[in-house]
Amino acid sequence: MKPIHSRRLRRSIGARSVGLDRKIEVLDRALRMRGIPISMRPLHAWCYLGQKHNSAQISCADGPRLHDTNCATKELLEHVERWFVEHYGKRLSLEVAPGRVVLLIRGEPWIAELPKTAGALGLTISETLEAPSRLWPSATPMLAKVLDRIVDLPQGLRASIKPAELTRLTQSFTLGREALHAIQTVASRQKLISEARADLNAAVHFLTSATRHEGQARWSSLQALEKCLKGFIRQRGTPYPRVHDLHSLHAIAVAAGMPPLVAGQIGVVQCDSGVRYGEDQSTLVQAHTAYWTSLLACGHVARELQSRLPRRRRRRRTRARANGRLTASSAALAARLGQVVALGS
Repeated sequence: MKPIHSRRLRRSIGARSVGLDRKIEVLDRALRMRGIPISMRPLHAWCYLGQKHNSAQISCADGPRLHDTNCATKELLEHVERWFVEHYGKRLSLEVAPGRVVLLIRGEPWIAELPKTAGALGLTISETLEAPSRLWPSATPMLAKVLDRIVDLPQGLRASIKPAELTRLTQSFTLGREALHAIQTVASRQKLISEARADLNAAVHFLTSATRHEGQARWSSLQALEKCLKGFIRQRGTPYPRVHDLHSLHAIAVAAGMPPLVAGQIGVVQCDSGVRYGEDQSTLVQAHTAYWTSLLACGHVARELQSRLPRRRRRRRTRARANGRLTASSAALAARLGQVVALGS
C-alpha cells in the first residue's frame, strides 16, 4: 500500500478541530482521486488513521473515545467500517475475483464467477452436485464446485444436469479460470492487457444481459484479442499498424517471437465492425464461440508475455517505506476488514 503524501491532507487529518467522520471523508476523497477502488478504501483509511492514532496525531471529536491502544484500534476499525457501509452500502461488495465466464447450459448463457485463491494455494475443481461445505484457505488447495459458482442457477435445472454436461462445464470452467488468471497477472503491468480484460467483461455482459446483443459480444471479443496481440508486439519493441485485422497482428506477433495460436482461432474471432449495428446478423452460438476462442487466445498471449516480462525486485521495507502499510501487530485485525463486504451486502 503506497503512502498518502499530501501536506494538505496531513494537516486536515491531524487537525484537532476536525472530527473523525470528517477525517474519513477527506481520506475517501484523496483515495478516490488516486483511483483506489471503493472496496479497498476502508483498508487504506484504517491504516492511515491507525498510524496517526499510534503517533498521537488523531483526535476523535465526533467518533469513539480512543484510550487503550488495543481497544482504540478495534473501535477505530469499527468506526471506519461503519462510515463506509453507511456511505457506499452494497458498492463495497465489488467483485475482486479473477473474473467471470459465460457457460452455455442447454442453449442458454449463464455467468460463472471464478473464485479468488489466496497466495500460492491451488484450486481443485470438483464436479460433485452436492452443496459444498465452507472451506477456508489452509495447507490444502481450495475447493471450487462448479455449479455453486454459477450465478442464480435454479435448483430444478441444477438437479437435472447430467454427468456428461457437468464434465463439459467443469472443463470449460477450468480453462476459463486458467486463462483469466494469466490475464490478471499481466494486467497490472501491461495497460493493453488490462483493457483487454475490460473487453472480455463487456462480452460477458452483452451475452447475458436482458438486452442481449450478440454482435456487440463478438466485437468485444475481437477487441480483447486485438489488444492482447498489440500488447505483446509493444512489449517486444515492434511497431504495429492501427487496424482491427487480427490476421496481420497475429503475423507480426509471431514474427516477434510469440508461439502461433491454434489454426482457425483467428478466423473464429475476426468479424466486421458492422456486427455492432446489426448489419451482419450474429447468433448466440457464434458470439459464445467467439468469446471463448478470444478468452483462451488472450490467456495464451498473457502467458507468453508473463514469461518475457522482467521480474520485479523485492525491496527491503524500511520504516519510511512501510508508511501506510499493515504492520505485524495490525495484520490480525486487518482480516476483519473482509467483513466489510458482508456488511455492505
